[in-house]
Amino acid sequence: GGVFFAVGWPGQWRAGFDSWNGNLRMYDGQVKLDTYLRPGQTIRTPLSSFLFYNGSDNDRATNLWRKFYIDCNMRKPGGETFEPAVAAVTSWMYGEMVGANEANQIDAIKTYHDNGIALDYFWMDAGWYYKTGTQSLDVWLPTGTWYVDESRFPTKFKAISDYAHSKGTKTILWFEPEVVRLDPALFGETSVRKEWLLPNSATKLIDYGNPEAREWLLNRVCTILEEGDVDLYRQDYGVASPASEWQSNDPAGQIGITENLYVQGYLWFLDGIIARFPDMMIDA
Repeated sequence: GGVFFAVGWPGQWRAGFDSWNGNLRMYDGQVKLDTYLRPGQTIRTPLSSFLFYNGSDNDRATNLWRKFYIDCNMRKPGGETFEPAVAAVTSWMYGEMVGANEANQIDAIKTYHDNGIALDYFWMDAGWYYKTGTQSLDVWLPTGTWYVDESRFPTKFKAISDYAHSKGTKTILWFEPEVVRLDPALFGETSVRKEWLLPNSATKLIDYGNPEAREWLLNRVCTILEEGDVDLYRQDYGVASPASEWQSNDPAGQIGITENLYVQGYLWFLDGIIARFPDMMIDA
C-alpha cells in the first residue's frame, strides 16, 4: 500500500518526511510563518490532500489519484472534462499583440479555417492594452493599465470573438494582472493606485492582500472578458520569485503574513472569476 500526498499553495511551501521504528511522519506548510494577527486579519494553511491505497499495483494507484483529481478538483466547463484542443496565435507576426488589430486577427482565424485547420481556440497574447490613457504600446511589457486599446480593437475583441464563434472557434485572452511595469503616477483615477502596490517591491506587484486592489482587478478583468465575449481566461506570471518581495514587506513580528494574505487574495480572485464565469476554463 501507499499514499499520494499533494500540497496546494500558490506561494512558497515545503514538505518533509522522516521515519522511526517503522513509522512515517509527513508534514508540510508555508516555509516562513511566525506571526500574530492584527484585528480583522485571518490566515490559512496550505491545502493538503492524501489518497491512501492498498496493494502494489502502481497503475491502479496512479489511476485512483487521477480519478480523485478529475472527479473532485478539475474544472468541467459545461459539465464535461476539458478535451485536448488545437489553438493558434499570431504572436510571432505582430510582436505578441503590439501590432495586432481586429482586422488582422479576424484574417488570421479565416486563414487557418480556409486552409483546413479547424481551430478550437484562437489565442490573443500580451500587448492588447493601452500603455497609459489612450497611448498605444511600442512593446508589450508596460503592463498595469488593463484597458483595451480601442484604436486597434474598437469593439474590445467582440468582433474577433463573434467571427471566431461563427467558425466554431473560441477565444483566449492573456493577462498578467498583478504585475505593474509602469510608474503608477502616470495612471489616471480609474486605474491602478500607488497604495495598492507592495511598498518594497522591485516588480511593483499589486497586493492581492489588499481587498480594494483585488476587487478592482477582478472587476476590471471580468469587464474585459464580458465585453469581448472571451471564452478562456489566461493568466501569466513573469516574475521569477515573489517570495523575497513578500518577505521584505512583512511588518515586525509578522513573518509570513504578507505572503499568506496575498495567497488568500489570489485564490479569492480566481474564485471570483469562476463565480462570474462558471463554464469558463482558466489557463494559469
